[in-house]
Amino acid sequence: MNQPKSATDPTWMSNVLPGLHIATRFATLAILLTSRRMAFSQLPREPWVDSELGPGMNELLLSRWQEAIERSKSRLSEEDRQIAESFGTPEAILEDLQKRQEKVQNTWLGQILSQLCPFLKSLHSLSAMLVVAILPQSVEMSLAWGILSIILRLGLKTEERSRKMVETLNAVQKILIKVNRYAGGDLRNEEEVKEALVDIHAKLLEFWVNTVKELRKHPLVKVADAVPWNHIDGFLNSTIMDIQKHYESIRDLADSNITMANNMSFHQATLGSTMDFPVLLLPIPHNPDFFGREETIQRMHDHLDPSKRKLRLSCFTIYGMGGIGKTQVAASYAYRYCQNVEERSYDAVFWVASETKAAMRQSFSSIALALNLPGVTEKSDPSSVLPAVHIWLKQTDKRWLLIFDNAERWDDIMLEFWPQAGATGAVIITSRDFNLANSPASDGEELQTFTPDESSRFAKLILKDWDSDANEEQEALDVLLSKLDGLPLAIHQISSLINAEGSCVADFLEIYNEHADEFHQDRGGDHQAFYPHSLETVWLFAINALSRDVEAQLLLGAICLLSPDSIPEKLFHARNDLPLPPDAQFCYNPMKVRKTLRSIRSSGVISVSRSAIRIHRLLQSAFMKRVEPSIQDKVFWTTSVLLNDAFPKQNYGDPLYEQWEACSRYALHAQALSRNWRPASKEGHALRPSADFLQLVSHVAWYFRELSDFESASELVEIGLEAAGDQHEIITAHLLNTAGVVKELTYEYSLSREALQKSLDIRLRVLGADHLETNGVKTNLASIIAAQGQYDEALALYEEAEKASTGSSAQDKRLASCRYAANYGRCFTEMGEYTKARLNLVRSRDILNSGKDNPVYRRAIEYCFGNLNLAEQNFEDARVNYGECLTGYSKEILAKNTLLTCSCHYKLSLIEMRLGHQEAVLKHINDAMNLAQKINAQGYVGRILLVKSKLAQKGGLDRLALGESEEEIQLKINAVRDNLEAQMSDDDLSQTRISIFDYFIPWQAR
Repeated sequence: MNQPKSATDPTWMSNVLPGLHIATRFATLAILLTSRRMAFSQLPREPWVDSELGPGMNELLLSRWQEAIERSKSRLSEEDRQIAESFGTPEAILEDLQKRQEKVQNTWLGQILSQLCPFLKSLHSLSAMLVVAILPQSVEMSLAWGILSIILRLGLKTEERSRKMVETLNAVQKILIKVNRYAGGDLRNEEEVKEALVDIHAKLLEFWVNTVKELRKHPLVKVADAVPWNHIDGFLNSTIMDIQKHYESIRDLADSNITMANNMSFHQATLGSTMDFPVLLLPIPHNPDFFGREETIQRMHDHLDPSKRKLRLSCFTIYGMGGIGKTQVAASYAYRYCQNVEERSYDAVFWVASETKAAMRQSFSSIALALNLPGVTEKSDPSSVLPAVHIWLKQTDKRWLLIFDNAERWDDIMLEFWPQAGATGAVIITSRDFNLANSPASDGEELQTFTPDESSRFAKLILKDWDSDANEEQEALDVLLSKLDGLPLAIHQISSLINAEGSCVADFLEIYNEHADEFHQDRGGDHQAFYPHSLETVWLFAINALSRDVEAQLLLGAICLLSPDSIPEKLFHARNDLPLPPDAQFCYNPMKVRKTLRSIRSSGVISVSRSAIRIHRLLQSAFMKRVEPSIQDKVFWTTSVLLNDAFPKQNYGDPLYEQWEACSRYALHAQALSRNWRPASKEGHALRPSADFLQLVSHVAWYFRELSDFESASELVEIGLEAAGDQHEIITAHLLNTAGVVKELTYEYSLSREALQKSLDIRLRVLGADHLETNGVKTNLASIIAAQGQYDEALALYEEAEKASTGSSAQDKRLASCRYAANYGRCFTEMGEYTKARLNLVRSRDILNSGKDNPVYRRAIEYCFGNLNLAEQNFEDARVNYGECLTGYSKEILAKNTLLTCSCHYKLSLIEMRLGHQEAVLKHINDAMNLAQKINAQGYVGRILLVKSKLAQKGGLDRLALGESEEEIQLKINAVRDNLEAQMSDDDLSQTRISIFDYFIPWQAR
């Protein structure tokens, strides 16, 4: 049937290539490429000044590209150089391919040629970005295209070689698609992006040349051309790895550039005026046994002291090997100059655990809560509170110190977490990487091992009851300390173990001597690893100290399977009915748990502060490798049961929103447990994945899906399915359902349908056709169908699912019924049956009102009413609906569904366009674009650009107000469309009934 156009399908949207005959597609693609070359030539040449980089940056990058071209020319034979120079445009390649296609219709070559189109589009989109980025300099791309034409000529000689060539180019295309998603648009003037584009093209050029030389070197052989392709695969892997690094840098830069500009409501936040200062937010207690490093601490203070420093933002890096005492030095400095009244130099000290981005986001959430910043609660999405903390750091008159502990990569800090320009404060970084002493720090120090005298005094400080008068003991201590070579962590832990065991040093030395070989390792790594020993022997001492205490082994093992920081002590306080192994049933008694923790703590391997446990990550891996397999099984079993009991459960497909606070407390620990299952299994001892473990993984995966952390959700689904095997069908069905929803939200509709169908088959067989969860999968399948514009079919499946859900009470299926009615309303709106749409949306809202409120659902329904009113051209009512979605909910709810927020701004821009309010249109499309780029929503970017293009065509706003010319906007539209089309299969292109940009927007947010 002919579908009426709705508000989600503006008339100026269209697709270019879907469904065309192969030859026609070549011709159309050639026209596109030719027109784009013309468009480049017509872009304004003057004035063009990069305000940040200066006019010389582009010349420098162009010179680098020209050097790459000259290197490539010098490596080609004279024959190949002539071919490349005569064949140096994409149009020439397409023309040659089209001629070959016409000669060999209906053969394998036709299929091969059709598979090259997406690759060529992706490559040309990337090249277009380079051309635009280095304007007004003229970028010569002919040699690159010419060398590629040689590869195609050589690769198309046989079917087998052709298929291998396509496989290779498709591998390149996958990484190019990822780069294209981020490298265009507002990032084109960023220095990092420009350099990355040049380097990527240079790397591709090098790969093309290597491939040509290998194909020339080895004539066709009978056995699948094994020799050349083995070598080419090596070049391919290296090329992809290099491009991947650039992609990650560009992606992180995009996230960083947008994050601070988003969520403008945060910019109105008032500073926490009711706070009592000083604020000291440290995860570890003050260490009364801290020893030495006085000169280092004084040097740090000379550099960071707010009363002396010359820079607005001063940074000091403490770097060195693991166990050297970096964290303890930073903590000691913080306690001295914030807690000590006489020496107080800071009003606030904040600790940021910096091993991962997730840990840093969680730390920033803790900072926001400690400062009592407006609108921030324990339920707030960690990423949404970052702007509030950065504004406080920038605007406050308080003297603050920020400590990034155990930083792995500067890039991870820089893009999201580094204080904004203009912030006045002090920063300490602790890291193993000496490079962080040069950037961003303006000063730093590499911690050295203790001298023999310092080592002896430090050990004696810890050895409380040591018999220092016995010559034998003194000699043994000297020998032991000489072997430890002044490493503070090793000295502290071994001394603590001697205390815990009540052993004399001489006896303890015998244990050490038996394992001395394990103490040595290579000086690996890029940083100055001047200390030649590992800490594994130290961990072995801890294991031996606990070897006779099974309860302590179990508890330490559980701690080792979790994320190393902020482990809640109450996690180990088990309910009496939990199915724990006999050796772990001490967890039923909180007093026994505390006693066991004290036993572990006395060995020097954990710290406990404010009921939160912290452990060194090196010990975590070492401990699980050392303990017996039987203990490993009990540890994994115990940890799975305890975490699964603590983590909230999804009920009948309903969201976990109301339990986000508890979810956030345990999610990172559950993720760590899941990640520990795989390596243990691959190392020869398969940990048995219990039902508790699988259930935990399934619910944590869904929680990450609610946070739109699709990468973490997919990882956990993969682990869960692998662990479940052909057992635990109900949990497998839950995991498959999560996988299907994630694939839908990442626009992989075919994979989504496949996963959901498998889930449905299991639930039909095990739960029956009338079960609410069975029909929940049907609902998700219907949403995929609707997402592809097949509203009649989707509506029928929604109705089938609702009618079949007879096995649950009205209360149990209240939210499900609410979802059904809302989905009916969506479908009827798209089909133009507005009366039916309104009846169902009213019913959906009434169902929600009949029980406990859910603001996530209420906002979604409000948005549906906005779409309906917009379709009926009730512009004022629609404006009210969308406005309510933007202003009537908490920041936490807005952060929960950024896509819906983006959609509201987009829809408001359509309304203002119809009403002729051009300034309002521009405001809304800018707000929408900021959000779309933040979350890399390319479908949104495309349709927002279409609105911007129409705005430019209407006139009334100059180029300065728009930020770019109509020609530049059209170039971006074409690039986004090409990139999205390249991600779609021919089947998807032929089946979808909606625009290419709407295809890449979730159905519920269109």
